Amino acid sequence: MVTLTCKLLFPDGKVVTGKMTAESPEGRNPVQYDGPVERLSETFDDTTVASLIFLFRDLARETGAAFSSDMEGEFDQWAE
Repeated sequence: MVTLTCKLLFPDGKVVTGKMTAESPEGRNPVQYDGPVERLSETFDDTTVASLIFLFRDLARETGAAFSSDMEGEFDQWAE
């Protein structure tokens, strides 16, 4: 199982994170947000690992925030 945390650090020091756990890179999983989420023009209730990373990268460009991500664990290659 992989845990992915994407983070946006805004110029004023505020931070928004999106976190999910996933068994496979293709599966849709719920996303938990923390911080001033109202600053985001778009959020997903559930999505894939790649889509969450792309969303946060796009939001960083849109808002001028710094993007970072951290992925821990390994995918279960036999997961559907």
